[in-house]
Amino acid sequence: MNTFQITPSLRTAFRKIGTDIRIVPAPSRARGWRAGPVSPVRIQVLDDAFGLTLPSDGVASVLDCRQDERHLLLSVRAPRANVEHFLCGFDERHWFAAAVAASSSVVAAKESLIPVAVRQAIERVGLRHTHRYRRHTNAFVRQGEWFFVPTDVTVNPLSIHRKEPLVRPGGGKPHIVDELARGAGEMVWHHARYASDGVSDARYAALPESVRTAKGWSRRLRVAREGTVLVRGAIRHPDHGTIHLHTWHRVYINNEQRPASLGFLD
Repeated sequence: MNTFQITPSLRTAFRKIGTDIRIVPAPSRARGWRAGPVSPVRIQVLDDAFGLTLPSDGVASVLDCRQDERHLLLSVRAPRANVEHFLCGFDERHWFAAAVAASSSVVAAKESLIPVAVRQAIERVGLRHTHRYRRHTNAFVRQGEWFFVPTDVTVNPLSIHRKEPLVRPGGGKPHIVDELARGAGEMVWHHARYASDGVSDARYAALPESVRTAKGWSRRLRVAREGTVLVRGAIRHPDHGTIHLHTWHRVYINNEQRPASLGFLD
């Protein structure tokens, strides 16, 4: 089967930021309960490189490469499909790929990921522009795709849940929070194959027994409306350093586009 060929310029750009890019053949169409479509484009993080799945007549190019930041902006397009943009780079302990809105530079791509409420917090404290992409600032603390903005609120002790999982839409490894007040969040059943976006207790109970008894199910918090969930204390994740929030913070998730072609989930 013909596949896309990595060009020298594409490989050079990834090597400049300290990694590499490889072609990954398209997976065969998934089978089983509610199998979804297979995207002709796929970008994922492998053990020591990025994996790209693209038809032989597809187009992939690096629009911007920041060697000192270990970030680059990748543009990918399959025939008869829209152009997709991915911010690829290294964050704290691991490589990541984030689908972003159309951008022309790494800086613009990073800016597009910041939620509106976090931008407002940045403006309130007068954060310097060079500090807005840091993980710890006076305006927010960031861990992976999650932003935590300090707030002056009083929380009813009876509404606090301990050791709660916080997971992005579409699944991924959860961030474990010491103390959490759910607000407009809800607990859902999650499975990487059968319920990547999470399902309610009622929908889970209605699934076929063979699906409900499959290995890999877990209960996680799905944020229904950003800014309504509050967290405090330590937040842990295997790919990030533990952060400690001594006061209550509002929870916001970044503005990643999350298309089917993004194969790596935090």
